[in-house]
Amino acid sequence: MQWYYEQEQQQQGPVDESELRALYDSGKIGSNNLVWCQEMQDWATYGSVFAPSEAKGAPVLSGTGGQAPNFELRLRARQALSGSWGLAALAVFLWQVVLGAAGMVPLLGPFAQLAIGGPMMVGLYGFFTQLQRGAAADIGELFHGFSQFWPAMGIYLLTGILVFFAAAMAAIPGIGVIIYAAETAPMPVEQNPVFIFGLFLAFVPSIAVWTIMMLRYGLVYFIARDEPELGVWATIQQSVDMMKGRKWQLFFLGLSFIGWHILGALALIIGLFWSSAYMFAAFAAFYDELKEA
Repeated sequence: MQWYYEQEQQQQGPVDESELRALYDSGKIGSNNLVWCQEMQDWATYGSVFAPSEAKGAPVLSGTGGQAPNFELRLRARQALSGSWGLAALAVFLWQVVLGAAGMVPLLGPFAQLAIGGPMMVGLYGFFTQLQRGAAADIGELFHGFSQFWPAMGIYLLTGILVFFAAAMAAIPGIGVIIYAAETAPMPVEQNPVFIFGLFLAFVPSIAVWTIMMLRYGLVYFIARDEPELGVWATIQQSVDMMKGRKWQLFFLGLSFIGWHILGALALIIGLFWSSAYMFAAFAAFYDELKEA
């Protein structure tokens, strides 16, 4: 991502984020110098963009080198959502509506969902990244992914294929046991303990591998929004690299929202839009934390 900055009342740049941070660290620009990138509607101070919690009067939690625990990431999410909870819930609602409407297209519904799933994910994650970075949130960001339609769709399809085949391969031993039980058991197959063991051997490893693969690719849509020039495979590989040693943290971060989702479901389902917004904002904080590592 390319940044412009103000220095001595003159526009400077473009520079990438690491160069911009180096300028700040060296003292050439300060927290009050204005900065801007294409994601922002208007110029803002460096301090409000890269340390939004400080700008809101709370302790600065960013810049911990990728070591922030999940409770701090949830705190950052709440700070980013302050004053924007309704807008964030609306973004989640519209995301669901668009995907649901695509699925209802006669005959072509599943294909329509496959086509727009990637661009909508890029837009949704981009929206929450904006909030996390202190930029002005804009519902229009939800549809920004369509400006990079083919790469976004390619990421969506390729990661889906990789996850599916990895999970299917993990289930093969169990499927072999199931087939053996079905062909050799004299009793009804559903009463055969070998068959039941086969189901367990197929289901548990498949779910475990599916989860690990989803965590490996958990940052692809954030990366696609930040660095659209990378291309499909490079985006996927960057997510894999960034998630090395971080999968369990993201897993438990997502798991920590189960209680919120239950409460959201009890609130006539509508509350799920708020609990989901909270979760996506925390994921955005997790992503930005890893970018700083």
